[in-house]
Amino acid sequence: MTQKVKDKDPRQRILTACVKMFIERGFRATTMQDIIREAGGSAGGF
Repeated sequence: MTQKVKDKDPRQRILTACVKMFIERGFRATTMQDIIREAGGSAGGF
């Protein structure tokens, strides 16, 4: 039996998405929806 392994844990995906969006859009222009979309999650997961 094989088990899927995620490339990054959820916390790391969120932090990576935050940094990327802050660099691209700036802190004030980045929304939670931007971060969620970039991290590949859902609003309910936060």
